[in-house]
Amino acid sequence: MNHNRIPCSRTNGFSLIELLVVIGIIAILIGILFPVISRVRQQAVVVRCAANLKQIGVAMNNYLISSQQRTFWRGANPSIDGMDWYVYGGQETGNTNTGQAGLFNRFQPRPLNPYVGGNIEVFRCPSDTTPATWTQTGVSHFDWVGNSYIFNAIGQPGTGMSPDQGLSGVRFSRIRDTSRRILFIETSQIHDSAWHPKKKGNVCLADGHVAYVDLGAAVASGELRW
Repeated sequence: MNHNRIPCSRTNGFSLIELLVVIGIIAILIGILFPVISRVRQQAVVVRCAANLKQIGVAMNNYLISSQQRTFWRGANPSIDGMDWYVYGGQETGNTNTGQAGLFNRFQPRPLNPYVGGNIEVFRCPSDTTPATWTQTGVSHFDWVGNSYIFNAIGQPGTGMSPDQGLSGVRFSRIRDTSRRILFIETSQIHDSAWHPKKKGNVCLADGHVAYVDLGAAVASGELRW
């Protein structure tokens, strides 16, 4: 008779304490990684927005070639006749803002649209997707006027519509200090409701470069000017 015993094998599993430790470690890692992932996503949106403004700046440069360097036009009343802040490009019809004598659904084509191949999404900031409080209509700013980015039509907002303010109707070659002169800027920046972190936003300057700035601080310090 063979009295040798075959050892019984036993499968070792996780104890409850070990399982809780593993879950705790995973929770800690998630807590560490989540803010990092969130910042990466925010930065990606900032970069996409900057790319939009860069493309708009290129479109503007191409437009100027065919317009004898004239920056659109200046109507007797820019809020009705143009060139206002928004109708230089973007969505041409279906905008919910029907004020200003229907200005935001009247210009077809908007001047820069042909220079972006009709891709009106170029004029939408990727963060401009939720209702904008200043429209008081429950829609995004883009859906309100068809554009997320302001053209420096009449100078600094809130300072009137004097002919010596802003860039509507001027000859572009006469613009001085182009590396500091605001050409296009995100709308949210004038409403103290920045679409990006730390109340910063992208701005396209008259020399074509795009900067990411706190608008109020940059203008106050002289870094940028309208």
